[in-house]
Amino acid sequence: MPDWTAPFHMPEFTDKGYTYQKAKYVAKEGYTVTVPGLSDIIHWGVPKPMTEREARDWRNKDWQAFSSERREELTQMKKKKKERYQAMLASPTPEFVTNAGSILTSLDDAQDAISSLAFVGRIAAKLAPRVLAKFFTGPVGWLLMANDILNLIIAIGQYPFMPMGSKRLAEQCTSSHPFSKKAKVARSKKLRSWKPTKGDIIQLLQTTDQVFGVGISLGPIVGLFQDVVAGTVRTIMGQPVKVKWPWSSPPLWAMPAFRSLKSISNAMAVPGILDDDMMQELLLANYFANQAIQPYAQEWNPLDQVEDLDNTRILCPMPSHPLTLEVIEEERIPISQVVGWPHSGKPWASPGDISDNTASVASSNLEACIKRNKNNWNGYALGLLAAESATYQLSNLEGEEAVQYDYVAKSKIMLNLLGAGQTLSPSNSKAKLNEFRDFLDQAEFKQLPTSLKAINAFCTDRKISLASFGP
Repeated sequence: MPDWTAPFHMPEFTDKGYTYQKAKYVAKEGYTVTVPGLSDIIHWGVPKPMTEREARDWRNKDWQAFSSERREELTQMKKKKKERYQAMLASPTPEFVTNAGSILTSLDDAQDAISSLAFVGRIAAKLAPRVLAKFFTGPVGWLLMANDILNLIIAIGQYPFMPMGSKRLAEQCTSSHPFSKKAKVARSKKLRSWKPTKGDIIQLLQTTDQVFGVGISLGPIVGLFQDVVAGTVRTIMGQPVKVKWPWSSPPLWAMPAFRSLKSISNAMAVPGILDDDMMQELLLANYFANQAIQPYAQEWNPLDQVEDLDNTRILCPMPSHPLTLEVIEEERIPISQVVGWPHSGKPWASPGDISDNTASVASSNLEACIKRNKNNWNGYALGLLAAESATYQLSNLEGEEAVQYDYVAKSKIMLNLLGAGQTLSPSNSKAKLNEFRDFLDQAEFKQLPTSLKAINAFCTDRKISLASFGP
């Protein structure tokens, strides 16, 4: 539902509780300038807010009351709220500047809404018949005057924060204050014109953002400017200030695929518990998950989001299915006893630690499964899924253009033979078949030619018979 009163709100000031939390946070983490992302400025809509019933179910951890999609949506909302609050706590801008900015923001929001209403009224007056147009011009004129008054108040409020431009700003305010003849002439010209200016469009988009959740918000940009100035001052004073670049969070539709990849790696690293059917399901899920995130991964690399990969710790997959949580609760087992990385049993581990201790186990599980199925199509399918998944993973990490496809010499020889409709004749003796096998094994190491002409020459020289197949 649109929030029609959103642009008209009172300023929010910090209190003692916030001051205490900020001091505590800064003492531990230091000051941080948070650079807003594009999604913080341009909004395409707000998610459905949490209802009272959902809030009650969430507090009681009644996960069965939520669909998986809704729970993921609420989880992301909670995450964004936490990130915004931490950015406020870490901001180097003094609190008196923040409070003053809150007053100016509330005035600016009201001014944007009034200006937008005046713009809509100007269009209505232009489209309405001449007799009815007079009913619009009067209210629109009053809205334009209110807009000018708010502009004057905002400009005066900006004096302390614009020391270099205060003189020029003061001259502008005194020469074109809302009640001067110059301002009246400007309002009269604007009243007769219905074409929007750049300022009208920006103010309209800011208003639609507050009312409908679709538009733009310039608050993060203003906040960044304040933080950069305050951060520079604190740096000169010897206080450390960090810069946090925007984290490009994966879209909602990609989150199940990312969670699947994390869980698959965890399951593959458990020695000796995977049967053939489970291995096939894991490889299929791994293949589809990597394929699903490929379009998004070409524009976003998770490794670029981490400043210090060696000191990063990753939480192991946590149970989230309602039935799983219910079983754990019924058995009265502490959650800490049923979660952990397979190699250590601990919930947190570094990326290098996970890779070093799980890669060999996962490879052994896959090789054992393929060997058990080496004489049937399941083994071929498992190997193909593993190879294709690895290609997708490289593409997702390094970019699609960095992955080049090629075949080993053994594969090239057999593909050239099959492409020409030829294969080894069943009349060949076992010794001749072994000789051709040795030729395949040495082709890569000795860099032997793999063309069809070279293959036929080798078979003719060693008296190995080839047979044609197909139509």
